[in-house]
Amino acid sequence: MRRITLISVILIYCTNVCQVSAQQIINYTTIRIDPSITSGDILADEVFDSVDYIPLETNKKSIFGAIQQLVVTSDRFILADQETNNIFIFLKTGKFVAKIIRLPIERKIFWVDQQNREIVFIIGNDEYQYFSYEGKKLRQKRLSKLGFTENLTFFSDSVIAYSAYIVNDKLFKDTVNHEIFLVKNNKVFAEFLPYNMKNEALTLNNLPNREQGPFFTSGNLNWVYFARPYDYTVYELTPSSLIEKYNFVFPNVNSFNRKDFYDPVFKIDARKYFRAHPQLVSRISHIYKLGEVLSFNLNSVSKSFGPFLYNIQTQTLCPFQNIIPGEKSFNLPVNDGKELKGSPDEGIICCDGEYFYTAISSVSFLSQEDANKKNMLTPDYPQALVQYLKKANKTDNPIIVQIRPKGSF
Repeated sequence: MRRITLISVILIYCTNVCQVSAQQIINYTTIRIDPSITSGDILADEVFDSVDYIPLETNKKSIFGAIQQLVVTSDRFILADQETNNIFIFLKTGKFVAKIIRLPIERKIFWVDQQNREIVFIIGNDEYQYFSYEGKKLRQKRLSKLGFTENLTFFSDSVIAYSAYIVNDKLFKDTVNHEIFLVKNNKVFAEFLPYNMKNEALTLNNLPNREQGPFFTSGNLNWVYFARPYDYTVYELTPSSLIEKYNFVFPNVNSFNRKDFYDPVFKIDARKYFRAHPQLVSRISHIYKLGEVLSFNLNSVSKSFGPFLYNIQTQTLCPFQNIIPGEKSFNLPVNDGKELKGSPDEGIICCDGEYFYTAISSVSFLSQEDANKKNMLTPDYPQALVQYLKKANKTDNPIIVQIRPKGSF
């Protein structure tokens, strides 16, 4: 691993006509990964300290298919259904609280302001809907005057970060914009990652589809990870700085340099090129950290590599889909098997600062439980799981898996 430290100060001119210093810091750890290397089966006991299963209550109002996005708060599971786009709210015991109905054509992503206990999502391009943790609509308004925003994240002390990237040589003049804005009281006080809205080589036509990100929180309201397409640097964003945190290095066959977009071929049919080269890593996503363990997905335009767990201390890479049941997991699965379809609910999908979270289907869960019975395995299930298994059905809602990784593996 290699560490480089450099601090550069950027002066930002704020909307309230004041000068503010914001730091962009280079202080990264290099992580070298070959996505094509696979390992054999890995026992859950080798990488996890604990595994707990939380079935989500299934009834006519609460039933859904697969998890598109999950946010874990101090007392709630808040998730979006992949098929209907509706938002479901459960207590952390799995008890159903409420459903927020959204149109399937609306953007699938939502955000949670944990400080104010509000759920936020966009209708159209700029109308923000606010709901309580009980599923009650609170208000709607245009949150900022920044125009179209691709994403946002909430920090403590009422600071909000926005991300937007819009390039079009026919619509825009030769204008510098920024990919990240920090806002408080509806006023921009810092900007990071400048780009030219007219002349930037990476255009909207080149961008891979992204239904989640670019912000990924690990349960701390003072920092988030930020990752952008065709950039193998993962940034750490705080209310006062943008830090280059991890630099991923892949084999040449998997790598693509953003500067290559200056080649005229990509202005003609970029997506066709990337579909023909599915080995190229187009983005890093679902980046979370607990202790010395990182979890992340590597994506191309048409396939996924991983998901992976990576121990920063030992530099050990663990393909998540290769982890098989063990005593720590009560001989029950922690994933839906090795056949990846690239759906968002495969791999680690959330972190609350204490645990990683994923989800498995009731089919996978109960099939393994049936196999345990046939093999006369009698794990010492927690009482909540014992009660669930008495009535469990393979058409039930997915099951949340709460994982604490080992400090070293």
